[in-house]
Amino acid sequence: MPSRNITVRDAVHGDITLTALEVEVIDTPEFQRLRGIKQLGAAYLVYPTALHTRFEHSIGSCHLAGRILEAVNANPNSERKVSADEAQIIRLAALLHDISHVPFGHTFEDERKLWPRHDESGRARHFLTNPDSAIARVLERHGVRDAVYALVCHSDAQAGEAVNTVKELLPFGRQVVSGTVCADLLDYLKRDVTFTGLRMDYDERIYKHFLVADGQLSIHLEKNGVLRDDLLSEVMNLLRLRYTLTERVYFHHTKAAAGAMLSKAVESAEGLEERHLWNMTDFEFLSALRTRFGSEISVKLVEAFLSRRLYKRAYLLGHDLARARGIQRSLVKRYRASPSERAGTEEEIEKKCGLPPGSVIIYCPGDDMSLKEAQVPVVLPGEGPVALNDRRANHPALGELQILEDRYRHLWRFYVFMDPAHLDKRPRVAEVCAETFGERSELSFPDSNTD
Repeated sequence: MPSRNITVRDAVHGDITLTALEVEVIDTPEFQRLRGIKQLGAAYLVYPTALHTRFEHSIGSCHLAGRILEAVNANPNSERKVSADEAQIIRLAALLHDISHVPFGHTFEDERKLWPRHDESGRARHFLTNPDSAIARVLERHGVRDAVYALVCHSDAQAGEAVNTVKELLPFGRQVVSGTVCADLLDYLKRDVTFTGLRMDYDERIYKHFLVADGQLSIHLEKNGVLRDDLLSEVMNLLRLRYTLTERVYFHHTKAAAGAMLSKAVESAEGLEERHLWNMTDFEFLSALRTRFGSEISVKLVEAFLSRRLYKRAYLLGHDLARARGIQRSLVKRYRASPSERAGTEEEIEKKCGLPPGSVIIYCPGDDMSLKEAQVPVVLPGEGPVALNDRRANHPALGELQILEDRYRHLWRFYVFMDPAHLDKRPRVAEVCAETFGERSELSFPDSNTD
């Protein structure tokens, strides 16, 4: 058991100092599992170096939580300081904020809606409070289990009585861990940019301007009664960076196709339940889909995924047309929330086109895509903390924020993907999809081998 702080070298942040307690948590089997879960899921099939994992992201988040808390304590305008014991609890929560992630979790939880989000399900309780969990035992031994659990969970009802033990840390403690501009965001922006090879960054001087105001973790944009335009520009730079990653990486159509294939494999597997993934790595999950839980369709899809024979776009309906026709919400309601509706329509399209089962996959993200980071509390001249996108604030960033929020909504795409082994039937699939969904595809494929 470590008895002192240690320093590790990180490719993104350089030297990171970890406390003995943090090292004890990191050395548990549950935390070590995160080495086997890629941060960006299937994005490495588009960006080959995007192989970074939840393990190093979690350590980076712990480090940045510490930097934020140091800035709060150094800021003379902050209404409160954070004690060493409080800082340790918040750093541990940042370290463990992704402990309940399963392989390709965002694909199944956010894109396909197969299971609840990792921080809103029983998984967090399993890892952080179950006596069978080594992490829970470490936290309990040091008397911080309930406090860490309360900060990691997003629901007071979930955290139960644990909330009472850390009420002095709410809400700003949670905001440090997983708020709008938080340790999680500030780490993955740098880390995802680094390992996808994109040439973007944010200025780290933003750390100097965190403070607690009205109980909220906020960014101080005022000096001597005047708006700090340079700091406001840096906050906007963060939001632009998040949007660019969303556009180029998180919602890249090839990543979406790969995620749709894995989701269909999960839906087609025999006897697979969410709990089976709780202790799996990416490799173990893919192996289980081919063996223990394998069906004819799931095996076919996983083998195609592993050899990068990814499904191709056969049909596309974008936000602008779907919204103009008034069908976006009905598509989302029918095909995102209901696996049975998706499966039934996929089977119907396959039969009409003479395709084998598992050849067609519907991909429909939610219609609530928004720039949540614009809700970050900021301190403006003459005002307490107000959300950056609060229309009552009447400050100069609102015009650009509106543009960014509109661009987020524009990223919505309704896809039908198909097995590349049958691309000769893509025109027929597009035709049947147009009949099924009431609009012609926005895609044009003069060459049947293009995507």
